[in-house]
Amino acid sequence: MALGIDIYRYQTVTDWNAVRSAGVSFVYVKGSDGGGPALVRADAQVRGAQSVDLPVGLYHYAQLSPSPEAQANVLTAEVRRLDATGLPPALDLEDPHRPGPAARDFAFRFLNQLRANGFQSVTLYANTSMLTGINADTIGVPNTIVWAAQYGPNDGRRHPLRYNGRANIHQYTSVGGVPGISGQVDLNESLTELPGADMPLTQDDINRVANAVWEQHRPLLHDWSVMNPMWVWLVGANMGAWEAATRPFPPPPNPEEAVQKLAEAIAVPLREELSQRNGELDADAIAVAIARRFVPTEPTPTDPQT
Repeated sequence: MALGIDIYRYQTVTDWNAVRSAGVSFVYVKGSDGGGPALVRADAQVRGAQSVDLPVGLYHYAQLSPSPEAQANVLTAEVRRLDATGLPPALDLEDPHRPGPAARDFAFRFLNQLRANGFQSVTLYANTSMLTGINADTIGVPNTIVWAAQYGPNDGRRHPLRYNGRANIHQYTSVGGVPGISGQVDLNESLTELPGADMPLTQDDINRVANAVWEQHRPLLHDWSVMNPMWVWLVGANMGAWEAATRPFPPPPNPEEAVQKLAEAIAVPLREELSQRNGELDADAIAVAIARRFVPTEPTPTDPQT
């Protein structure tokens, strides 16, 4: 089990090193709300957590409109913009939603859209009354992490979680205190290991997949227009550094088509790599998530501007 926090504009982090030294090991930040980004963008808090190597993810506060799919796409855009992939993206399902069929349908559609957007794992946050009211255990979205809020006396200490359903994270107080943070903060305890948002593989795993892709596609290297996104990924993986794959490359004419081509190539050896793993891992979703990280969609500062 591990200690985590979730924060927004109501908390001011003055010392991220102190936060980490206090035992915090994961961080959720509010990234979006309804049809747009959060009123106060998550940039500073995400960068702060990343600066001390704390896994950080974003959560979305659900409104009644626009559609669940549109709201999931807003969160997806913020996660990608900030590279906040240390934790699976999360749906925060509370007021104005009420426990019942409508809220269940919203959660199902929102989480499915996140999966369609390439996230291998997703997170559902709600209090235990909401989780019970939507029967979260049977929500039917693979690899859903359940984040249950239940405070008891809400005295800053963790009390037993009294909930009959499955829970991976327990939010146990809203009046916690953490060195390096001004004011009160939500505290959470992970009850199971938390995966990253889209990279459940080690670098060795990635290298084996990259080598297999390389052997399969080496005859195509003469066709730069086909191989550019593939080359970006292979160079980064085989050098053992994800950052190497973000070196300046011009974006392809159709980034989404390039993502799909690269994902298709990655998925074949990836399925073989995952065949001896947990059967719930979705090779196609992971392949898309990997591909999106390496296909540039906007000109880099060194690209010629037209």
